Amino acid sequence: MSDTNDNGQTPDATDGANINTNPDTNTDQKLFPESHVLELRKESAKYRNQVRDLQTKMEEMEKKFSGVDLSEVEKLKAEQDRLEREKAEKNGEWEKLASRMQAEHAKALQDKDSLITNLQKTIERLEADLGDTILRNEISIAAASAKAINPRYVEMAIMSEAVVRKDDNTGRRSIFILDTDGTERISTKTAKPMTVAERIAELKMMEEHAHLFEGATFGAGSRNSFQGKAINNPWKKETFNLTLQGQIFKSDPGLAEKLKAEANRK
Repeated sequence: MSDTNDNGQTPDATDGANINTNPDTNTDQKLFPESHVLELRKESAKYRNQVRDLQTKMEEMEKKFSGVDLSEVEKLKAEQDRLEREKAEKNGEWEKLASRMQAEHAKALQDKDSLITNLQKTIERLEADLGDTILRNEISIAAASAKAINPRYVEMAIMSEAVVRKDDNTGRRSIFILDTDGTERISTKTAKPMTVAERIAELKMMEEHAHLFEGATFGAGSRNSFQGKAINNPWKKETFNLTLQGQIFKSDPGLAEKLKAEANRK
């Protein structure tokens, strides 16, 4: 399908290796440790390598498919059949040969259809893998900029409502955030399709997701609440509570990570 805006441009284009991979460099090291930043950058580099590998595989498959000259094969087969027919007619075996040729022709058509189907399935699978990798890479970059405590939880939230679509005319791929009914969400700031970064920023402002991010605030006491109740941080020395730690870790791993980070912060 073709997804472009009114100016004829593809929104939020992320075409393989042309993805913008420059995360926010103004990270507060006290809130966002250097080791965590390095880990996220390694993840981003891994995704970029996967994008390149998948594109290479797709190009190889497309070359293999385009290199099959079926018309030439059919010409050679027709010539072989003609020579065998002439020979059989001389030997009085025409009917037997005709039956065998018909069976061989049917099998050749079946093999050709099977080859085309398998190639199409392989290309579709590689295309899906490439789109998935592009999306994960974009989420990783945006999550790092938003100072996500555990980017995996943010990734799961975005992956369930985002899709990568390819423009058949240009070959460019774009990420779209979808509403619950499957329609593309539009940014209230730009009036263009919402980006991954904008959706993550939106999550950061929501009470139920604020604990997934460093420095996120949503009303008084909401940063240290558990199951609707205000709590003391059970990882802090002065309010240490092993039982409560276990309960939080089991019910809300993201909140557990946030509280542990706060307790370790000096």
